Amino acid sequence: MRKILWSDQAKLEIKSIVSYYRKVAPNHIADKIKKGILEAPKHAIVFKKIGAVDEDLTFLGKEYRYCRYSHYRIIYIIVKDGILITDVFDSRQNPTEKVIKNK
Repeated sequence: MRKILWSDQAKLEIKSIVSYYRKVAPNHIADKIKKGILEAPKHAIVFKKIGAVDEDLTFLGKEYRYCRYSHYRIIYIIVKDGILITDVFDSRQNPTEKVIKNK
C-alpha cells in the first residue's frame, strides 16, 4: 500500500505554520492552510514523480521533489512504501539556507 509518511521535521513545520496563523488570522484560515498542506502531496502517491525535482537540494545527494500548496513547498523523497515528506516551508525563504539550518 502506498502512503504518505511525514518526518518529524515536516510535522514541526506544519505545527509552526498553523500556530503562526492562529495568532494572526482567524482559526478557519489556519485550518484551511493545514488541510491544504496535508492534501497537496496526495497526487504524488499515485504519480510519485509528479513533483518537480528540487534543484536547490541536489547537493544533498538524493532526488528531492516538491509539490506546492499556496506559497508552501512540500519537499519529499520517493521511498519503497510511497513518499516521505521531509520538510514544509514558505517558498519565499531560501531553501538551501533553511536545509543547512535544520541539519
